[in-house]
Amino acid sequence: MTRLKTEFDPTNGRIGKTATCQKIKQAFPGPFARLDSTDAATITATPPLPVQDLIDLDATSFVLEMIRSYVDLVEGLAPADALRKKITDHEEELLNYLKRRNPEAMYSARLLFRQMEDGCFKDDLC
Repeated sequence: MTRLKTEFDPTNGRIGKTATCQKIKQAFPGPFARLDSTDAATITATPPLPVQDLIDLDATSFVLEMIRSYVDLVEGLAPADALRKKITDHEEELLNYLKRRNPEAMYSARLLFRQMEDGCFKDDLC
């Protein structure tokens, strides 16, 4: 979580200061608020956090890792690149999967991201 806090810092973070991340944070503030409210000392405290809190942290870290990978992918392409547009056209779909926070939606998010990386979406195959 400490690494994620550093990367998602809106002022100096490698990911957090990008326009893509700022846009996602506006549309989907939940995981960013959870990250901001997380104290690394409480995660490693004795006695440990309740199991439900640990599950929530795990789901939040999955969502943030997916967002980080997505931002890296998009920001690595030129603004006028046709592939960038093709990928960002599926951004809302990716965020909708991530908002659901259940195993099936997380799996679907991972599959969609793989299509983004490959630049080949299921609708391209029809």
